[in-house]
Amino acid sequence: MNKKIFLTSISLVLASCSPDLATPDPYGTWFGTLQTDEGFCPTNAPSTLRIYGKEMVFAAANGPLILHGKHLQKETHFILSLTKEGMDGVPFHMLFNGWPDGATIKGVYATPRCRAHITLRRW
Repeated sequence: MNKKIFLTSISLVLASCSPDLATPDPYGTWFGTLQTDEGFCPTNAPSTLRIYGKEMVFAAANGPLILHGKHLQKETHFILSLTKEGMDGVPFHMLFNGWPDGATIKGVYATPRCRAHITLRRW
């Protein structure tokens, strides 16, 4: 085998091992753990972002509160939200803002009591 064919073969093998990029194909299930920036955040379990069709859902620490959003193919940010009424009757807003970063999706999760960042990897 000559050197040129060998190097081409090695290049093809290495290229096939590269991770799937989050852009332009963000579809699937993504996992990561929140890292608290300020306040009290749910960091005790992995969080999940799922993008399928035009629907997106995010569960912080895989808890019972599910944030929803619409995936628009031309958008480079993923914005999901949920508003619940707090025990004091005041609306409690939760927001996830994510963006593709190579083979990951990075994001910020925020509530009135928490601000955290996260790096999600495709499962």
